Amino acid sequence: MSRFIAALILGAIFFIPALSHAQTACSTGGLQQYSGGAMQFCDGSYWITMKGASLGSCAGTTAGTMTYASSTYKFCDGTNWYSMKSYYNTSSCAGTTAGTMRYNSNRMQFCDGTTWYDMGFVKYFVTAGTTAFTIPSTYSSLTLTMWGGGGAGGSTGTTGNAGNTGGQSSFNTTYYANGGGGGGGSTSHTSGAGGSGGTAYTGGVTGSAGTTGGVTAGSAGGAASAGGTGGAGGASSGAAGSAGNAPGGGGGGAAQTSGSQNGAGGGGGAGYLTITLGSGTVTGTVNVVVGAGGTAGTGTTLGGVGGVGRVIVGWQ
Repeated sequence: MSRFIAALILGAIFFIPALSHAQTACSTGGLQQYSGGAMQFCDGSYWITMKGASLGSCAGTTAGTMTYASSTYKFCDGTNWYSMKSYYNTSSCAGTTAGTMRYNSNRMQFCDGTTWYDMGFVKYFVTAGTTAFTIPSTYSSLTLTMWGGGGAGGSTGTTGNAGNTGGQSSFNTTYYANGGGGGGGSTSHTSGAGGSGGTAYTGGVTGSAGTTGGVTAGSAGGAASAGGTGGAGGASSGAAGSAGNAPGGGGGGAAQTSGSQNGAGGGGGAGYLTITLGSGTVTGTVNVVVGAGGTAGTGTTLGGVGGVGRVIVGWQ
């Protein structure tokens, strides 16, 4: 880390463009790359963009060049300079050389000689539950992207029960994406119905419904708009349904448990929402909720659980 910081203070740094990792997973916190026209860093889970407001032309400068000037970091995409300074300021950096960069608590930060500033412009919420999120004090736009939790597949047996509905994901309660419906359970000669797809706030997209069980189990619906795919239904007698994939894929239904029983229904895929809010639309600290995947109902053979939801908040 110390060699890296020392190199930064010397001035402009040239990064070799990497393969695109936009909105993709990573594992080593603090790594940086230039990809897809933006500087990014790894927060230990995802590549986070550091592309802020345009600062004017960088004609003649190599794309991926990063430099510290006028109390901020900026990079060139081959056409324009872009600020890497988020509006989050965290704590005093008195006594630290201006231009020093550090990776701290899953965040990339730099010191302007007075204050540590964050450098990321997007935040991923991937664990089911509620998290308090402080909105940047100043932003020109705030983009929300979210999926609810996937519905679970139905179970089979003499008391095969329906899977449970996936949880709702939301931002400040107003903006939401609902979870997929649970697939119906199967008992005796009755097939389980497929779970319904989750809906979303105005302008959102409804997830795919699960299919009804037949001689074999029903397949799950996938989450809307390139979300998680649904799990497969059990393919042979007594086979459980597969879990749905995150974010928001439904779980597969369980297969029949004897020759006299039909398969259970697949869980529904979650709803999806993306919306951009103007400056000052939401302020302060809000709750971000990630919907849990639906759990299987009781039975001899269980349906697959739904995939957990996801919320992504980006700002400029």
